[in-house]
Amino acid sequence: MMAVMFTGHLSRPVMQTEPHRWEGSVRNDQEDRSARLLVKRKAIARQLTGLPIGTQVAITGLLHIVPVINDQGEPRVHLTIEVTAVLTAASKKTFIQKLFS
Repeated sequence: MMAVMFTGHLSRPVMQTEPHRWEGSVRNDQEDRSARLLVKRKAIARQLTGLPIGTQVAITGLLHIVPVINDQGEPRVHLTIEVTAVLTAASKKTFIQKLFS
């Protein structure tokens, strides 16, 4: 495991799957990567559960990498991030625009 920061938009809403466990998905279009989000803390889950699909977010967490081979025999990787913090539900304004608004 390693600590990572991942930015992108929610591609699957964060929903509770078990007691004290929420799952969702975030996609980064610039790098063509997506990662499954795993949340185990209720305070973090509250920050993410109300966000609609497509919302820009930045999260940090522990990255779990699982190598797999797909049906065509190509190597792939499944990324799962155990979320430790939500840095932002990013707005469309830049930092400079926020300063002068």
